[in-house]
This record gives sequence, structure tokens and C-alpha cells, in this order.
Amino acid sequence: MKGDEAPNSRIQGWHQQRRRRITMMGQVFVGLCLGAVGAETTYPPGTQELWALRRRSSEQEEADVDSENRRRKSVRVTSLEQLHQVLSPEGGLRLRDLDVRGDSTAALLSSSFPPSPSPSSPPSFHPVAAAIHARIASRSTPGARTDGLKIGLSLEGGGMRGCVGAGMLAALNHLGLRDTFDVVYGSSAGSLMGAYFLSGQIPLEGPGIYYDILSQAGRKFIDQRQIMRSIGLGALDFRRENYEALLRRQPGRPVLNLDFLLESVIENLMPLEWGTFWTRQEQIPLKVVVSALQSQQPVALSSADGNFQTLAELAQCMRASMLLPGIAGPLVRIEETRMGTSLVGREEGREGGREGEECTHVLVLRTRPDGVSVTGKMSLIEKLMYRRFFSRKNELPGIAQWMTQQQHKRIYAEDVLRLNQEARDPGSTGPTPLMTIALREDMPEIHRLEMRREVLLEGVRNGFAVAYDLLVPEEGKKGKGTEVAREVFRMAEQVAGEGNG
Repeated sequence: MKGDEAPNSRIQGWHQQRRRRITMMGQVFVGLCLGAVGAETTYPPGTQELWALRRRSSEQEEADVDSENRRRKSVRVTSLEQLHQVLSPEGGLRLRDLDVRGDSTAALLSSSFPPSPSPSSPPSFHPVAAAIHARIASRSTPGARTDGLKIGLSLEGGGMRGCVGAGMLAALNHLGLRDTFDVVYGSSAGSLMGAYFLSGQIPLEGPGIYYDILSQAGRKFIDQRQIMRSIGLGALDFRRENYEALLRRQPGRPVLNLDFLLESVIENLMPLEWGTFWTRQEQIPLKVVVSALQSQQPVALSSADGNFQTLAELAQCMRASMLLPGIAGPLVRIEETRMGTSLVGREEGREGGREGEECTHVLVLRTRPDGVSVTGKMSLIEKLMYRRFFSRKNELPGIAQWMTQQQHKRIYAEDVLRLNQEARDPGSTGPTPLMTIALREDMPEIHRLEMRREVLLEGVRNGFAVAYDLLVPEEGKKGKGTEVAREVFRMAEQVAGEGNG
């Protein structure tokens, strides 16, 4: 008993002493830098008032970055050549000075669908769509191909923005296109939805993870109160449990609790049908894309390379892909000798369009809408987080510098521009044509930490609608994606209505 009382008294004394030592400058720093977090806890007098002056949601912070880009009259970049030119020493600009946006879906939607002379003659507005439709017409099946093609499906991540990709996959499933692919590459949330796509648990279980489970999980999944510890200011978090963890040198809970998703959800709450998945992925392999820090290259983990043979091992590969630096737990260590050599990568590393090295055709599903800038200024919170996570925690100062210099955003910008060009002129960036599906500019972007059920459900439906309109083979059905999406997810919408009532 006495042993318990002593630490408690030290904690209380330290707690009170810390409160007295906080100066107004410290309060201003907390208020300005962390006001977006909105942590529900007790702070020194005056802090909450300062927060009220600067409090923003994470969505508003991203909107402010975009507004700042416009205010500073960022240079709009529309091609790879222009990007390399303005970032060269002669160009004299930095990535934060540029405005790079996707416009692939707009280019594809403006393409006309030529009339099909017969049901077996699919439209050919894009070679990737033509190859997919040809396989449907010829009833081609995995393991019995005769066309000599290898069609890849590349799935972007983005945290909770993965709900958009889930909706797109639901459209592919609805149109009967699942068996037209030869390999599925998934990064972050894309790897999770890729698994449910192969197991046949789309459109119900897969998308439902977002709007039925994660939206209700609260702090069991996303706890934004932990953000201060993620940037090295844990001492300014005055909750009792935080000080106890600091005194005992215990690792704090991450902002994003991947244990809940990769253990509770896929094993119990919305279990992945492992037997079905395993059988299907032997014909259509799932490759989980991660960023290897030692080689500084994106690599793909697969069952063929021995990276996973069980659900737990697959979940560990997904954890490595989903690891957002500083907010999702420690690094995942995997032997690089067991890694694949694919050039596909995740959003923080490389966009899916790189997969052309192995495939003859690639369909890329992006979760960020067209018209949204993928460059811009890095926030102070991001800089602090990267430096703490890579330099202090993992002794990787080179990676910290690479991230704070926004080199990951440069690679992503290059890939977005490449995909834009492929939408206008398929095959122009290399021997492999790439077709990209992204939300239209008039559709809202889903924030990667979004938790509102109605917003996530709308993201699923929007993803479905766009993919349906671009890939439905019948001319008369083009443009009806929104209507079909509402019908497919009618039950989920009714549940949402009952909850609001």
C-alpha cells in the first residue's frame, strides 16, 4: 500500500508544480499549435480561452492550407516536365510554392463511349477499360487466360478516406469485374479493402467497416488527445494517466489504434473470411505495399514471398503499410530478404501508377478527389511529429529530413501528374497504359481521421458512383452511378436515417 502511495504523491506533486510553471508563452504555444486537436481535458487557466480563438477541426486545417496556397498565388503545375523545371535550381521554386491537382476523372468522363456494334464488342475509350470489358465478353477467368495480358488493380490508402476506395471496389464487384484482374496491389487502407474484395465481402462487410464499426468506435480507434505526446509535448498533457505513463517510461497510446482495426475488427467484429480469401489470392494475389526505410524503396509483401500465411501475419503486413509516422505506433520490422520488388507504393511514398513495370494494364483507384492540391506547406505539427518519430525515437535523421523537406509529396505529385497525362493520352508515360478513377471535383474530400457515419457513407456512395459511370459497359447506363449507389447501399442509408431520427 505504501509503495502505491509514494508514486501517487510524486505524481500529484509533479502535476501541481507543472501547472504553476506554465507561462503565458507556453499557453500561447499550445493554443496556436494544438488548437486543432480539441482534446477534452483540463488545462491551465487561460489556455482554453486561447484555444477558442484558434480552435479548428482537422478538416478546416487542410482547407486553410489550400486557401494559403491560393493567397500566395501558387504556381499551377500541369505536367511532369513543368514540375521538374520549376523545382530545378534554375526554376528557384519549392514544392510549397506549387499547386498540383488531379484531373484524370474529368478527362475520362469527357471521353465519348463509341457505340458497340455487338454485345461482345465493348467500348474502347481507354485501353485499360477495353481490356477489362474484353475479358468480360470472352468470359476469361483467373488461371485460364488466353489474351496474354496482365491487368493490375492498384488501391490507394488514406486512412478513413479508404471508404472511397471501398465504394469503388463495390462498383467493380457490382459490374462483375473482380475476376478480370490478375493482381491486386493495396497500400494502407487499400490493402485492407483489397482483402475483402478478394474474399467476396464487398459491398456489405468491407465498406461497412467504415460507416458501421469505425464510425462508432470513438477513442478506441482514434484518440486525438494523444497528439501532444506524438509531437514531443506529452508533459503539457495534464491528464493523470499521461503523467503516470511518463513517470514509468511507458509508451503512450497512439492517436490511431491499429490494434482495434487489425485485431478486433478483422478477427471478430467484421471477420475476414480467411478460407475464401486464401483460395482466391492464390489466383489473384494480394500484394501489400509498404515503405522500406533501410532501402528507402516501396516494396510489396505477398504470400508468394512468404510474408504472410495466416490472418495474423497478413494483419502485420497491413500494419506496416498503414503506419502513419508518429501517430500509429512503432515501426514494423520485416526481413527485407522476404520483400517483393514491385515499384508500386503508398500515398506517403509512391502512387499506384508505378506498377507498370510488371503489368500490361493498370487500373488505379485514388481516394483523393480531382481538383485537390497534393502539395502545399507542411504544418508545424507534421514537422514536429516527423522529427520526433524518425530522429529521436528511431535514430533515422535522414528519413526525418527527407520527410520534412516534403520529398514524399514530390513523389506523389509526380505520380498524380503522370496519371493525369495517362488519362488524356493512354500509354504516353511508358509502355503500360494507366487508367485512374478518382472522385470528381464537385465531390468533397474525406479527411483521413473522419469519424462521422453519414460522411463516410457518402464517401462510399460517391466512390461507387464514379467507378460505375466510368466502367459500366452499356452506353445507356453511363451517368446513373449515383442512382445505383443509393440502391446498393439503401439499407445502410436507412440505418443512418433511423439513427438521426
